[in-house]
Amino acid sequence: FSDCIAEWNGRLLCKPTFSHVFSLKKIGLNHIDTRFYIANREFYQKYFSAAHLNLGGDAGMSIEDCFCDIILENNMKGVLFSTPPVIGGVGGGTGKDYNTRFSKKLKEVLRSKLTQLHPSFRHLYNTPA
Repeated sequence: FSDCIAEWNGRLLCKPTFSHVFSLKKIGLNHIDTRFYIANREFYQKYFSAAHLNLGGDAGMSIEDCFCDIILENNMKGVLFSTPPVIGGVGGGTGKDYNTRFSKKLKEVLRSKLTQLHPSFRHLYNTPA
């Protein structure tokens, strides 16, 4: 996580989850992985402290969906980790082991690099101009 912390922008850094990065379908930003993120307290309070109020409903919104919507609705820039964190352990809700094999890590790095180059998502990453 030291590489992630080295990217700190003073506001927010989080890990995205994209769909269809390795296919010919349109790439989509699915949600924000809330297992690990870094946030300035004031920034979090301003934008994310009420995110839980939108959980559930007809669309079945998760906190990960809500974080994604807040980032997109507020046109936030530079809030995604350029270096994806590797999260190990066991899921508290599912009891499932998180995959931390080399192949999974490599796939995460490739996914991150490809989406950082994509014109629709480039502004979301915390990368030098």
